[in-house]
Amino acid sequence: MQSFGLRDEKTIHATLASKGLNSKVRVLAYIHLPENRVYLQRAQADEIFVADEMAGYLLASRTLASGLPQAAKDMFSVESPSRLSVSPIPRELIGQTFAAAADFFFKKGAILIGLTREESPLEAADILSSDASALDDFIRRKFQEAGLGASEKTLTRARVNPPRDTIIDANDEALLIGRAS
Repeated sequence: MQSFGLRDEKTIHATLASKGLNSKVRVLAYIHLPENRVYLQRAQADEIFVADEMAGYLLASRTLASGLPQAAKDMFSVESPSRLSVSPIPRELIGQTFAAAADFFFKKGAILIGLTREESPLEAADILSSDASALDDFIRRKFQEAGLGASEKTLTRARVNPPRDTIIDANDEALLIGRAS
């Protein structure tokens, strides 16, 4: 049986190879050891999942909230009608509040628990002034050396339970429990 370190090493190498062949390819990486996350970040993995990242929480929560582990199991089960899902926001909800969207999805048989959105990462130009000071040049160079600020890469952001008056944007998607029919 392979050790977890060797499995993670293969994932890191596969990420480096994939990004080396095509920097625009979307890489979702799964590792066993949390300390290897930094290597996947350097390899520019788009999403990093660590095995058993939630296991401790679920075990501990069993003593405080007995139904939580079972609910989580149901939400992550592919067969469950109550699984977590992401759905496009209908056009008529753009510009409406989160509360209005929650009512809309509830009538369709799903519970809106949040919003997801693809966002561009922080660019050096976002924080630098327009002048060419030595400090700005240094920061710009460090961003470039780190491979930041010049990519078309996007990050998925999830906002769970946002304020009810949050306005739905055209770039938002619905984070649901269940599927809207």
